[in-house]
Amino acid sequence: MTVHTADHRAISACACVYRRLREVDRLLTEARDHVLDATAALEEPADACRAVELLRLAGQKRTDAHEEARAGLRALVSPAPPADTVPDDAAPDG
Repeated sequence: MTVHTADHRAISACACVYRRLREVDRLLTEARDHVLDATAALEEPADACRAVELLRLAGQKRTDAHEEARAGLRALVSPAPPADTVPDDAAPDG
């Protein structure tokens, strides 16, 4: 059993938010890349369907990024449980 203090929980929450923000950055970068590829595809009429699919994927990545951001914010502002003994297997990774 490990005792987790309020400081440990705050650090864990910040680490969780950081990981989620990195994921948000990755998703938004992929979305941007899809938009750039779609823009290039629109220059060729034969690639119009591909452009539409790329824009759909970009929209999905954007939605996923928003979900990650919201989850990160929830982790940051959720009330911390009282400082008491928590099983070791419940401790955050890393």
